[in-house]
Amino acid sequence: MTTDRALSTVLDVTLCLILVSASVLTLVRIPARTPTNSTLDPTPTVLATSTATVNYSLAPSRSTERGTPAASRATDDGLERTAHGTLAGLLAAAAVSNATGGGRPLSPSGDGFERAVTAAVRNATGRRSRRIQVLAVWRPFPGARLVGRVVVGSDPATSEDVHATTLTVPSGFPSVRQRASRAARERGYNGVARVVAGGVVTGAFDANGTSVALAGPTPTARTTASRYRRFVHRYGVTVVRTGGRLDVERSNRRLKRTLARSFAATLRDRFDSPGAAAGNVSLGRVRLVVRTWST
Repeated sequence: MTTDRALSTVLDVTLCLILVSASVLTLVRIPARTPTNSTLDPTPTVLATSTATVNYSLAPSRSTERGTPAASRATDDGLERTAHGTLAGLLAAAAVSNATGGGRPLSPSGDGFERAVTAAVRNATGRRSRRIQVLAVWRPFPGARLVGRVVVGSDPATSEDVHATTLTVPSGFPSVRQRASRAARERGYNGVARVVAGGVVTGAFDANGTSVALAGPTPTARTTASRYRRFVHRYGVTVVRTGGRLDVERSNRRLKRTLARSFAATLRDRFDSPGAAAGNVSLGRVRLVVRTWST
């Protein structure tokens, strides 16, 4: 992928903006509700192989933390961005960038990117003989309340014969399933939760990269601080300051512990065993579902 700045893309779009090539996609066919005589829909291939360049702004479009509409504020210079990648990669990044915790947005900065990506996908897929819906979902594991979701297109009618295909796309977060499996054997649910929490925090707010961004140009520092503040406040974490500055490394350790406790409770409720929980860890992947039906 490319951006107009050299900073980590994690710092540019909420949690991460990792755009991938088609060669790393995994394609899985899901049977239609009922057999159809239609030819194989090309949309998944289009998403996996077609590239797009999108322009967007990190300026928030939702209400600010104080409840003031973002539209009433002056646009900050230095918040305009450009990203290039496959449509599948862009969709995956958009799903991660607009993640919510318990239904509440963790950052107001991902909206512009999501709008730009959905427009690019509609432009590439909207002139076909079949109706199309594309759903991109990111979750660290099934049932997690930390989730990112993007939908392009309307739902089909219940009477339609729907053909569905899934693509799995790297999320930009570390793939921790093997580590989670080892942790499950050694420390049970708590071990799995610690591994996943560590992957989330490291992938979202790498201590070195976040510290660099906070010390950088004013617009970048402001947006990075806002994202970080929203995330830690959502989980009730008090940040650590050293010498008047945010100590990202020590704050991240607190955040990992808090996330791990939350994740462990969900994993116990959701899965019959720590091994099953580890086997369903999906932090490193975004699931794209392409649904098509006749017009």
